[in-house]
Formats: sequence, structure tokens, C-alpha cells
Amino acid sequence: LFGFGAGVMLAACSFSLIIPGLAAAKDNGADAWGAGGIIGGSILLGGLALLAMERLLPHEHFIKGVEGGPSPRTLRRTWLFVFAIALHNLPEGLAIGVAYGGTSPVQAGTLTAGIAIQDVPEGLVVAVALLAAGYRRWLAVLLGMASGLVEP
Repeated sequence: LFGFGAGVMLAACSFSLIIPGLAAAKDNGADAWGAGGIIGGSILLGGLALLAMERLLPHEHFIKGVEGGPSPRTLRRTWLFVFAIALHNLPEGLAIGVAYGGTSPVQAGTLTAGIAIQDVPEGLVVAVALLAAGYRRWLAVLLGMASGLVEP
């Protein structure tokens, strides 16, 4: 499911964000090189923002363990995992907002559907991790749905 979700997200980024972004930059007066520079620069700025968040905010990987900024000792490992999923969902929510603000509603709906399909397994993983940590079922399901299906 994660491989399928990754493929959907790659296609959504290419066909629903990058290509329409190039067309919009050309429509606003940029030549082909200028449009490529704008979109390429935007992708680099987004990547740098994600890199900064990844370095500053505490989160946990399955293999590497806890990473990021200073993590309070009272912060449980499960919550670090929930925060990592939420951190991952931030750019997805921004992409949905940009898509609805700048492209056709059909393309924005396609992007939203692709992201939602990809987020279902993520929400399930969060819910299962919270259940394994001893949280009540209703809370685990609620937080799993919030982290996997609701974008900021």
C-alpha cells in the first residue's frame, strides 16, 4: 500500500502541480526558462523548508530512533511517531490548498483524491501504534483518522 501511495503521490505532483505550475508561470509572462526557474526554485524552497522542519522538530524513525530538536523525556515514542506523520501531512495539505487556489477544480479534486488514498494506510498505522501503546480504541481511531485523512 505504501508503494501504491508513493506512485499516486508522484503522479499527483507531476501532473497536478508541476505541469500546471509551468503553464501558469508562462501565462503570467515568463518564458520557458523563467517558468522552469520559478517552479524549480519553488520546489527547492519547499525542500529546504521540509529539511529545516525535519532537523528542528523531534520525530522518530523505526531504524534510526529519535531525531530532530531537543525532545522532552516525557514525550512518549508513540507521540513522536504521530508528530512525524503530522509533519509529513503538512506539505500535502499545502499542496491541496495550492491546487484548489490555482488550477481547475477537476485537477484539484484528482490531487485531493490521490492524497486521500495515500493517507488511508498512514492513518491506520497511527491508530495501530496508539493501540499498541495502550490507548483506548476510540482515541486511537480518532487520532489515526485525524493524522491520516485530515490535512492541515
